[in-house]
Amino acid sequence: MQTSHKLFSSLTFIAVAAFAPFAAAAPRQEPAPQQEKLPTMEEADALLEKGDAKGAAAAFGRISAAQPDNARAVFFHAYTLHLSGDLKAAHDRHLDAAKFEQFRPVALYNHACVHALWKETDAAIRSLREAVDAGFGESDQHLGFLKTDSDLDSLREDARFKALVAELSPMPKLAELAPERLFDFYPGEWEMLDGETVEMLVSVTPAFGDRGLRVSMRNPADGAETATALFVYESERKQWRQTWMSDAGQTITMTGGRDGDTIALRVETDTKGSAKNGRAVFSDITRGSFTYSWQTTTDEGKTWTKAASRTFKRRG
Repeated sequence: MQTSHKLFSSLTFIAVAAFAPFAAAAPRQEPAPQQEKLPTMEEADALLEKGDAKGAAAAFGRISAAQPDNARAVFFHAYTLHLSGDLKAAHDRHLDAAKFEQFRPVALYNHACVHALWKETDAAIRSLREAVDAGFGESDQHLGFLKTDSDLDSLREDARFKALVAELSPMPKLAELAPERLFDFYPGEWEMLDGETVEMLVSVTPAFGDRGLRVSMRNPADGAETATALFVYESERKQWRQTWMSDAGQTITMTGGRDGDTIALRVETDTKGSAKNGRAVFSDITRGSFTYSWQTTTDEGKTWTKAASRTFKRRG
């Protein structure tokens, strides 16, 4: 037993001795390196302030990755990517920023700038339209961006871009306009509303070499045309003439021009007589809306009474 025990003890000692050098040589486990500290928004802002767009993009990127609900970090990550020239990454990030309501208008504008730089005109115009519908253009600063931002240079000659700039430009007072320019606000696509109900869809296009207008009124349910009108400026008489025709065969002619802060066109002829002693009045005119009233008189135009009124709103 003892011999056996000694033998076992000796073998154990040899085994331990044989493996001891390997055990001693095993590398010591180092502590895991500490994660790099997340930059603060103030530090990211400071990088942008210094003109380090790439550094700012990296900082805002880390912050927004760690804090995906930080709307300002997401927006400025997209902006600094754009500023540093990484348009491919900026394109998608601008759309991420547009998901936050407070940044949506400008984020969509920046998204349009990417497409304009890529000379993708249709996509750029679509995104600009979305930006305007979301509220872009509600300040003079926004209009300044549209007029001067070099990112948009590829769009300058596009008629849609010019129309959008005109739409956002301050509406001049009627008294400041030459008589032939009174209806410059009118071309485009409109909804004619009775309260909240869309009663007609109205399309207005320039005619007669920009000296007139062609108006088409359509049923919103099936798109069928129900009436059409031609406007032309009579330079000799310095007045506007409108000829209106309906699908029921009625034809009405009206003439007129500026009347104070409105435009009034009085009936001259009416094939059915139902519009006799009436006039159409355009008032409260802005780039995106106006009021159309039908008024009647019983004293040869000394006084007028409103018989009906509709609101026109520009369609996106």
